[in-house]
Amino acid sequence: MDRKRLTDRIALRSEAEFQQVAGLLPDPDPVLRKMGKDITSYHELLSDPRVAGAVENRQAGVLGMSWVVDQGTAPIRAVELVTSVLSELPVNDITAEMLEAPMFGMKPLEVLWESDGSRTIPVAVEGLPQEWFGFDQESHLRFRAKGKQPEGIDLTAETYQYKFLLPRYRATYANPYGVRILSRVFWYVVFKRGGVRFWVTFTEKYGMPWLFGKYRAGATDTEKEALMEGLEALVQDGIGILPEGDGVTTLDVTTSGASAQLYERLVRFCNENISIAILGHSGSSQSTPGRLGSESSAIDVRQDIVNSDRRLVEQTWSQLARWIVTVNFGDQVPAPRIKFTGKENTQQKTAGRDKNLHAMGVRFKPDYITKAYSVPEGQFSIASEQIEFNQHSDLNMLPQNWPEPGPSEICQEAPDEPRNK
Repeated sequence: MDRKRLTDRIALRSEAEFQQVAGLLPDPDPVLRKMGKDITSYHELLSDPRVAGAVENRQAGVLGMSWVVDQGTAPIRAVELVTSVLSELPVNDITAEMLEAPMFGMKPLEVLWESDGSRTIPVAVEGLPQEWFGFDQESHLRFRAKGKQPEGIDLTAETYQYKFLLPRYRATYANPYGVRILSRVFWYVVFKRGGVRFWVTFTEKYGMPWLFGKYRAGATDTEKEALMEGLEALVQDGIGILPEGDGVTTLDVTTSGASAQLYERLVRFCNENISIAILGHSGSSQSTPGRLGSESSAIDVRQDIVNSDRRLVEQTWSQLARWIVTVNFGDQVPAPRIKFTGKENTQQKTAGRDKNLHAMGVRFKPDYITKAYSVPEGQFSIASEQIEFNQHSDLNMLPQNWPEPGPSEICQEAPDEPRNK
């Protein structure tokens, strides 16, 4: 293993080739192929409020979870090292980068390592633009580097081992680039923008009365032009003067409202399908006023979608944990896995366990309550009841799946609020 290579930065902006590199598999995305564009077109979609909001809501389903280092069969030294490394990394920010994979098909991340002589550990995990990378005929990840024709740099080679993480969303042999959810919403965003533009024009045209000037018979062209200028000033400034004998009337342009409704229906239709593609439901577009809880559907994400994103993130972090153990202890040493769990579920399990322990006679100190349930000191009190601990308590009161105490799980709480990207 070339430890020096681990500390080198490979994918640099100055070295990236933004044109199509010969020898790489063409991107099979149907939208991009039809338009003759690249993936940068999808980055522009995030400027749409509906798309950006739906993406952030979906990512929040995982970003609001806590991460856990699950020991499994790994030795405690491996668990401690992995936990130490992850505790020093911005896990939430890096996880948010990984969660771009469902939107863009994949998300390459370069791992930057440092060595202090006794150990070599990651000090940064940086997300990189998807357009810098491609795949060759063997589906190997390639960096589109300048002067590295015809296929760029093969990042799966042993030289670059342990350098690039690659979470991908439903990638296959036929499509190693992965499935892109933003591809499904592209045309809806385009149609919505066009509909809004025409809707604004319609509003400007028919949103106020029209002014009609009446000039006297035999008026000269100069008098007609003066009347027109007076009407323009009247529209802009709200005041105007006209020659004697001329008149102004207003004409209310009445329509059935069908034209305006067509634009509104188009925008609503596009918004609903954007939400369905990203969140699994149409969200607030189908909320019914007055129905309790109808508005909450706008921020909910279908649970199977959250679970899919969670597994993708867990696999990527567990891959990094495997690399940390291999680099420092060898590939024969088992590595722990990284798991993400919901705060609410974790606290519910803890409360159930503590309830059983309390029934057996165990009493907890205030420090434990504050740490386990995030209740500030001073906001609760411990009842001063004297109950003798019964050593012959019925052990069957404990739940069958109660985890053994010890170092098997080391938990890191997520921040109170997920990071919005």
